[in-house]
Amino acid sequence: MTGQIKIEGTVYPLKFGYGAIKRLGLMWGVEFGEVFERFNVAFAGMEKELKFEYVDIIGEMILAGILNANDTADVNSDDIVNDIVFGERVDEITNVAKLFFDSMPKDLKQTQPAKKKAAKTSKTKKKKA
Repeated sequence: MTGQIKIEGTVYPLKFGYGAIKRLGLMWGVEFGEVFERFNVAFAGMEKELKFEYVDIIGEMILAGILNANDTADVNSDDIVNDIVFGERVDEITNVAKLFFDSMPKDLKQTQPAKKKAAKTSKTKKKKA
């Protein structure tokens, strides 16, 4: 899923999907599924209280989308958080989160390789000569 976001006066393209998810996994040292677990924790937690952990996850999610679209973009997650959260543009988090979650596989089971069936061996009877 693609979109764009304005950070400190510069408009950056956003591109979510496998590349952004992989960037986050590498950044955090976690596997595919845990990337989504962190987002669920952050979004649920932000409804109750504001913590550095939650805000950092959101900033890094946006950064991953920016860098996935343009890996030479000159921006960091602190700039993103400062402009979005402290710039009172929190409503944009909802839009970006929708882009991110829309890029997820609809059924994670379908993204896993199918199990190969064991090849059946046919038994042949040896004929006596």
